[in-house]
Amino acid sequence: MDFLIDFFSGRKTYSVAAAAAVVTFALQMGWINADMAAYILAYLGIGGAAAFRSALKKTEIRSR
Repeated sequence: MDFLIDFFSGRKTYSVAAAAAVVTFALQMGWINADMAAYILAYLGIGGAAAFRSALKKTEIRSR
């Protein structure tokens, strides 16, 4: 489990962006419908905001 935490340290925002791109691609290909894509993208947006907040908090702590 520590390996995953270390691996995703500093990569959370990029991971969320990549997942959103995959969902958008799946929507355009017709693999998922628009309602499902909207729900998934909403949750990814929340995850992206949380990752961004975490990055800002790390930057704030380092600057002190």
